[in-house]
Parts: sequence; C-alpha cells; structure tokens
Amino acid sequence: MKEKNIKFIQYSLSGKIIKEAEFLIDLFKENPIGEKVRITLINNKQYIGFWDTLIEDQLLPEKIKVSCYDLDEVTGSLKSSKNITSYVPVNRIFKIEVILHSNPRWGVPITNKFIFIKSLK
Repeated sequence: MKEKNIKFIQYSLSGKIIKEAEFLIDLFKENPIGEKVRITLINNKQYIGFWDTLIEDQLLPEKIKVSCYDLDEVTGSLKSSKNITSYVPVNRIFKIEVILHSNPRWGVPITNKFIFIKSLK
C-alpha cells in the first residue's frame, strides 16, 4: 500500500509563501511547534490553532495536538487561562499550513484566527 503525502505550506506573517513541500508521514521534515497552523483533512474539515506537538525523528505521531486560546475574538480578551485543545488524526491530514512567527510571543495580536498581518506596530 502506498503511503500518502501531506502537503505543507509555510507562509510569512504577511502571507507570502516561504516554502511548499510534500512529505510522507514518516519523513515529515518540519517542526512548527508553537506556530499558527491550519490543518485540512481529506474530508475538508479544518483545525486552526497553535501546533502543540513536538516532532521527533521526523515521524508524526498518530495525532497532532492543536491548541487555541479561550478567547473573546471581538475584544481580544482571554476568557480564561485554559487552552482549548483538539487532537487531529495524522492519517486523515491532507494539508498543513503554517504562519511563521505567528505566536503572540513574537509580538503579534492574540487571535485564534488563521490570518496574515501586513504590518506590526
């Protein structure tokens, strides 16, 4: 049985494509820990949040942990300090998109949306 490829697209904060690649599940050469991701499954269901799974030896685990803030998107205020966590089955992943330096620790606004930022103040 042929292993399936996972499409990978890495963007800059402004939305410019930095890298495009395809990886076999057992040869995943990226580790976007802490970055904003949009994972699309083969049935088009999407998960958006921060990649919260450490990749060791280029082998993806059975599930990827994706975390979001418990956030009021209108006000930008945290509702609580708890994260909302989803577990994404790797064998159903079609595409992984990542925004570099998208974690608020890099100075970007706190949001759970997969959005590009044209400029930072």
